[in-house]
Amino acid sequence: EIWRASSPYKLTGRTNQYKNTKTQANDAAMQSGGRYKGYTKLENGRYVMNTADNKELAVGNIAIERLGRYRSYSNYMWSTSVNEKLTGYDNTKRYKTLEIAMTACASSATCNGVTQEGNGNFRINTGSEPSPAPGKTAYLKGSSYTLTDGVYWSYLDYSTFRHRYRIGDYNNLPQAEKACKGRSACKGITEIRPNLFTLFRDDKPIFSSTRRSYFRGGPAVNKYSYETTSEDSGGVSQDLPDWTAELMVESIPTARRL
Repeated sequence: EIWRASSPYKLTGRTNQYKNTKTQANDAAMQSGGRYKGYTKLENGRYVMNTADNKELAVGNIAIERLGRYRSYSNYMWSTSVNEKLTGYDNTKRYKTLEIAMTACASSATCNGVTQEGNGNFRINTGSEPSPAPGKTAYLKGSSYTLTDGVYWSYLDYSTFRHRYRIGDYNNLPQAEKACKGRSACKGITEIRPNLFTLFRDDKPIFSSTRRSYFRGGPAVNKYSYETTSEDSGGVSQDLPDWTAELMVESIPTARRL
């Protein structure tokens, strides 16, 4: 499953269903048959279930949206939204299979996903926000990833980490990836400036206007979602470039700029 966490926001469609833990809230959403679009973590630490996925500003709250299942193909991660579609066509072509459509979308910088409009009828789209469409299925294009020396990596622009390894810097990405792989506590890499890469111990990204971060993956599946904060605002989320990151720790990480 792919989840997106945004702070400081709450979801609309509030119910009277409350959960004490994030695991309970996740399970309730996945077992609801699509009724719950996500949940909101309240200031008191409890979780309230939501039937709508629109977000409203709410200081002290965290909105957690359920985006759907994910799959990997053509070096990208894709999330699936049933009975939804994406808007805007990236070209005039129709594709007979999902794989062919995903390959075409992956090769286009302006394509943000694929919509299955019928049997053997797939279109690639420029829109990135699914909208209701009974009978259709949207596949939202996530982050690209690479496999280097047996380790999966994906990147997120406009981000860095907090806890830096004090062991020196590297002149190229392959050197940094090799060094990170050899240190179990290394969670990621940040390109500080062109041809200068630094290792980090934490895997929670924060906003940076000039940097790109690379998330380390691996074989085990253990998924986390993170809210975003700005390093320029003392850790307070604000309307900087609107991005969030979903990270599959020790697996193929996925990160999406929205």
